[in-house]
Amino acid sequence: MKKIIAFDLMSGDKGFEPAFNAAEEFLSKNQDYKIIAFVTGEIEIPVVYNQNIKFVICKDIISQTDGPMQIKRKEDSTLIKAIKSVLSKEADLVVSAASSGSLVTAGYVYFRTINANLRPAFSPIFKNIFGDKKILIDGGANANPDSDTLVTYAIMGTEYFKALGISNRPRVKLLNIGEEESKGNNLLKETHQKLKAEKRINFLGNIESDRLLYGDEDIIVSDGISGNIAIKAYEGSFNLVYGIMKESANKSFLTKIGLLFAKDLRKRFKNAFSGDDIGGAIVLGLNHLLIKVHGGSDTKYFLNSLILGKQLLENKLLENIKNKLKNEK
Repeated sequence: MKKIIAFDLMSGDKGFEPAFNAAEEFLSKNQDYKIIAFVTGEIEIPVVYNQNIKFVICKDIISQTDGPMQIKRKEDSTLIKAIKSVLSKEADLVVSAASSGSLVTAGYVYFRTINANLRPAFSPIFKNIFGDKKILIDGGANANPDSDTLVTYAIMGTEYFKALGISNRPRVKLLNIGEEESKGNNLLKETHQKLKAEKRINFLGNIESDRLLYGDEDIIVSDGISGNIAIKAYEGSFNLVYGIMKESANKSFLTKIGLLFAKDLRKRFKNAFSGDDIGGAIVLGLNHLLIKVHGGSDTKYFLNSLILGKQLLENKLLENIKNKLKNEK
């Protein structure tokens, strides 16, 4: 029986084409999958397309500028229709580039969370300077978690990392203002002690933000605000440094020659921040798989988000998380 992905093709900044091209490429290599493609009526659907794509016409789009309240006002949007297709068992997971606030809220309202007192979390994948993949949880969905929620994030993040096929015993660290146990506010101190006692994870202690690209951790646990600031600070640093390099190359022939010789260094630096070979961020904690794609994504990024969804579905991420959360410490 074919697995089915509900794919919102309209919510990205670049419109229909890159998402559609990603769907075509994905299905050309995954004949055991189907895609339900949610689009709006003004789109001119290609005359020829993969037979495993089914188009569903919707009235609205939840754009990058729409807030969470739009999920009720735009129930005939591509995002909400995609989510409802999973609820009706027409599809197995959702991939969308809708705005972060709307997407998380819609996931919470329609899919609900695994535990009643749990708030969902963004879990973006990024790479360190050596090319190793890492997970940050939470990347911006939950600004005020308690210590029990952060422990749950660590457990879910551990199962997520396992589902990526990288390690069966991923290393967990807590984002803090120092490595010592005594560092941080009451929430971080309390969380540290609970993570230390938690047998379902491999906790190694605290990590400071300046070590995110160099540390030996696989999973970084954080509240949504601190995690979001850390990730965006690194993205901003990359844009700044890479911009300076390009500007310098344009101004000086000798600098351009030097950068050509430093090609490997530039590639490693760029790869540490690029999501081109990673894909979107899963919203963890929900009863169904929901993947958030960056609003400015191109075909490659959309394609890798579809591949990520396939990997998590086939490796039974949700079942593993639910089973692990049922187990006692």
